[in-house]
Amino acid sequence: MFDRAGLAHLRPESVTELPGFSTDRLKPAWCGGDLLLQICADDPVVIAHACRVLLKNVRSMTRQRWRQSGFRNAHGSNRPGGSMRNLMGQVDGTANLHDEDAFDRLVWDDRASAQWFAGGTVLIVRRIRAEMDTWDELDRASKELTVGRRLDNGAPLTGRKDSQ
Repeated sequence: MFDRAGLAHLRPESVTELPGFSTDRLKPAWCGGDLLLQICADDPVVIAHACRVLLKNVRSMTRQRWRQSGFRNAHGSNRPGGSMRNLMGQVDGTANLHDEDAFDRLVWDDRASAQWFAGGTVLIVRRIRAEMDTWDELDRASKELTVGRRLDNGAPLTGRKDSQ
């Protein structure tokens, strides 16, 4: 986005391409992009309307590269402080920082090379395909080893509870 707008000199050092991993089998159609728009709501109708309104006036300048729809469990369906389960029935290891100092230090870029970006943050998205039919054929031990967490309580295989 910075290059296309002629603003490469304003790009913060933290805004860069993610290096490839040795196990990557990335498809170019799903890589890159200049801008991410995240729209969240409890009601999918609200999301659809907001998407349409926000995108309709920029179609002549942009093209949508890809879209990822997602969801969270309904409010009240998870125990407070517990982790959500993914479509495979697993707690997938997603963790949010609860320590405010660590959150400020690790999420917000206060040492930004570009002054205008101070306090900003960068998002990296990795889309992972879940082969549900193949997953269903695995036994319990194989599922737990694949994700590294116990199915019964979501704890890491090296711990006792899901918050570890």
